[in-house]
Amino acid sequence: LVTAAVSAPVVRNEVVGAEIGSAGRVALFDGQPRVTGTVLSPLSYDIAHDVECIIYAQARTGAEAITDGIRQAIATSILADRTLGNRCHWLDAMLVKFETIAVEGGEDIRAETIRITMEYSISHPLS
Repeated sequence: LVTAAVSAPVVRNEVVGAEIGSAGRVALFDGQPRVTGTVLSPLSYDIAHDVECIIYAQARTGAEAITDGIRQAIATSILADRTLGNRCHWLDAMLVKFETIAVEGGEDIRAETIRITMEYSISHPLS
């Protein structure tokens, strides 16, 4: 979803360093699934899985424009297919948390954190 939506590099479960690059960077963190319900016949577990998506930009001017563009591309992608091609029941994004990260001897990094929640069902809790 995110990789296809943005032109910035996307990494998974990696801490981003002090150099971001002119296109920005996106880091996805797997997060924690939680059981929200159980159906006994047939047995299935309803899961809500929160994923963290952090958008980074580092530029003397225009960092906000970079993060805004990436965020809008992600939002458009989510709105276009809230079921991920029928792989989940529902996909939703929560409000963005903004942050400025000071870099000693370099340009500050603008970071925006989006929590994306996927809701789906599985037949076994270890699936």
